[in-house]
Amino acid sequence: SFQDKMVFSDLIDCADEYKSTVEILISHIANYFVVDSFDEGQNAIASLSKSQAGKSGFFVMEWIKSLPKPGFEIIPELVSALEVIKVEDKYKPLISHLFSNTYIVPENSNFDILPYKGKELRFIYQDLGKIIDSKSMYGGAKSLFDGAQVGRNKNVANLKTEIEGLEKNLQKNDKE
Repeated sequence: SFQDKMVFSDLIDCADEYKSTVEILISHIANYFVVDSFDEGQNAIASLSKSQAGKSGFFVMEWIKSLPKPGFEIIPELVSALEVIKVEDKYKPLISHLFSNTYIVPENSNFDILPYKGKELRFIYQDLGKIIDSKSMYGGAKSLFDGAQVGRNKNVANLKTEIEGLEKNLQKNDKE
């Protein structure tokens, strides 16, 4: 059932300063589900079809794990997306394949992209929300809500812990 599946954007987290940047980076895959096996993905698609509940994309972890480890290039003046995006160990191969050659260009940077033209690299400009890779560009207006999807589960867990702590304090004060 879909209640058991993880949505990609719920798996990842990052420091607040990168949330809107990472959200723009994952916008086209944020709502993909992550499944362990091909069969699990097939069953989910069949369930969507049977219930007329729409379409969805799926990352299949058994496929991801069987891929060769992607290459990695160090660009000293930039921040690798792999350094920024936090995820449970189980999902690190997925993150590695999606973002191994993705770099965040810091705000107010004078980084020159031209020497990297033609390479299989992706650059996202932190202050502009613009993504440039070897084949395309993506960007536009930034939204007030940019970054709200990234780390939702972590935020909910933190709020739950905070509420539990406040409730304990209230109970303690009521007893006194």
